[in-house]
Amino acid sequence: MPTPSITPSLLEPGLWRSDPSLERYQVKGGGIVVVRLRPGDTITIQDPQGRQNGEVIVFDKNGRPAPGALSNHSVQKPTGLGSILSDRDINTRSLTEQLSASGITLDDALAIPLFSSDSSPGEEVEFTTSDDLTCLVCAPGQSMTVDEQNPPTPLVMWVRRSDLMGETDPVLPDPLAEPRLDFRIERRTAREYVVRAGEFIQIIDVAGRECSDFLAFTESKLDQGIERCLDPTTTRTLMGAAY
Repeated sequence: MPTPSITPSLLEPGLWRSDPSLERYQVKGGGIVVVRLRPGDTITIQDPQGRQNGEVIVFDKNGRPAPGALSNHSVQKPTGLGSILSDRDINTRSLTEQLSASGITLDDALAIPLFSSDSSPGEEVEFTTSDDLTCLVCAPGQSMTVDEQNPPTPLVMWVRRSDLMGETDPVLPDPLAEPRLDFRIERRTAREYVVRAGEFIQIIDVAGRECSDFLAFTESKLDQGIERCLDPTTTRTLMGAAY
């Protein structure tokens, strides 16, 4: 009896998500997500497990607080966001640098409160934007002690874009730091570049499911005519299933 093949394969390789206008973000418990919004975009925020407070903080293109561009909901000081930013166990440096680069300060920020300690699982709230905005969504909460049963839980946010503006690629995350080199490697091509000692390399799979190899060589050895790869096993080609 022939042995059935169990090799994984993709029935429709190379496809992007079925609805390019819909984006999904998970706001981790005790975490923050930042997205850019355009006029007419709709955001839906869900509390999957219930009883998780949340906050939405928005700024206009000039860096000013603009909660009215989302709704006429009541606002308050962003105490939840403040608790996350002041937690020494959480590294928020990249967030504050990103906001500062956009001319945003949190001194006068106002938050739209979401959900409550009694909210039901699956409860949702929806907003439609009326301006270009920078939107912060956070799920505040303290680290749970061993005698408690109240850990912060994630929120889920969907962004429905009103206009794709000709976009064919997903929105890419911001670089981890100010890049010295920033380039795209087109499909079915390769590129070489020099990395200095102490530098980090950030590689983004733009649309997913892209097989790629990353090979690194010591420059001093290459100058001697010795081609010795430092890490020949760092590859996604063997999987072909990176999502």
